[in-house]
Amino acid sequence: SMLCHASYAAKNTADLRVSHLVELNKVVRMFKSQFPVITFVKPKSTSAQLLTYADASHGRQDETHAHIGYIIFMHFPDDDVTHTISFASHKAKRVSRSALAAEALAAADAFDSSFFIAKIHPLGNCGIHLVTDSKTLYSLLITTNNPKEKRLKLDIFALREAYERGELEHIS
Repeated sequence: SMLCHASYAAKNTADLRVSHLVELNKVVRMFKSQFPVITFVKPKSTSAQLLTYADASHGRQDETHAHIGYIIFMHFPDDDVTHTISFASHKAKRVSRSALAAEALAAADAFDSSFFIAKIHPLGNCGIHLVTDSKTLYSLLITTNNPKEKRLKLDIFALREAYERGELEHIS
């Protein structure tokens, strides 16, 4: 609930009115009164997997920039413990002309963050599992078919190469 209020407050910055400022003050008071407590259960096992979910929204046809996002969980399968490690949701910096291009941008961004986390984590190399809801992107990644867009090819080839090297353990 607090994240929803913060997201709403961040979206309404272009055309501020007094009513918006009243709502913002309510959100600030709510944050000050409700101190959130997050507890992490310490896992006993040392084997971990990074579960990475990537998604994109291409938007309307007059918009060329998609909205992309991902969330990364660290899962300890032996203990059945899962922690949220990282998440992001933002407008893509690169132009995407199709929903497939937007999904590929989100997957590439998610993999970059997962790869970085896997390399700096004290447990060593964690397996990265990339999950997407785009069936077309999934089929492009696991087959040798190539997209026609040049920029899209780069993202697909980078993800494919990571999968072939074993840096990306599983795609679904």
